[in-house]
Amino acid sequence: MTTLVSEEAAEILFNRFMLQWFGLGGAQLFAPTSPQEFACGYDGKVVGFDAMRELYLQFKSPSLSQRDRRFTVRLTPHQHQRLRGYPPGSAFYVAGMFSSMEHFNRAQAEVKTAEDFLRHFVCVDASLLPQEARAFTFGIPVTHRHSPEPGFKASEHGPGPTDFAPLVGSQWERGNTLVSKLKQGQVGRLVDFQGGRGAAKDDLEAASALAGPTLLTDAECRTLGTFVRIPA
Repeated sequence: MTTLVSEEAAEILFNRFMLQWFGLGGAQLFAPTSPQEFACGYDGKVVGFDAMRELYLQFKSPSLSQRDRRFTVRLTPHQHQRLRGYPPGSAFYVAGMFSSMEHFNRAQAEVKTAEDFLRHFVCVDASLLPQEARAFTFGIPVTHRHSPEPGFKASEHGPGPTDFAPLVGSQWERGNTLVSKLKQGQVGRLVDFQGGRGAAKDDLEAASALAGPTLLTDAECRTLGTFVRIPA
């Protein structure tokens, strides 16, 4: 197994082209690094919205089997448990389908629209993966019109390249489809700050009630991905 493109590089460019597609001021990125920042991010006065639609993206760097021509993303059990606590359509694992650094660089150089670049990413709904999932896998599509045939591996699956359960329907999206659905309000979790439900800046418990399934620790905050927010 070979890791070809770093998680950080893929995350930076995914976010860059996503924000470009939304246009200036169309979306905000929220990336807390401590529980205090996390709580502040759910204070309506700080966020500046009366309500927002929020999508959580956990970026992953896949490993590629050159022999099988398939990528594999290993899941972290405690992280997976937390992400499964979010409602369907609001927390996604995101991984690039770049078979080489040359492919990664060419995708940037030849891009004509933001949507073009985002097609190179597989996004898997964490809430729709079973708790026992230990990895997800996908192939290298011939073109963007072909499916990468994604699936997940659990303990009952063997090591072979075809030993996985397929992901179907809303369990996964290409990056461009996911962002398009967010723009249309079809995915993302609605957070409403009105009616006294906005969290105070120093109230971590109230922030957790708005933010998701569990209150985050310092260690968890350091491994967080990106929250994408648009006004609702």
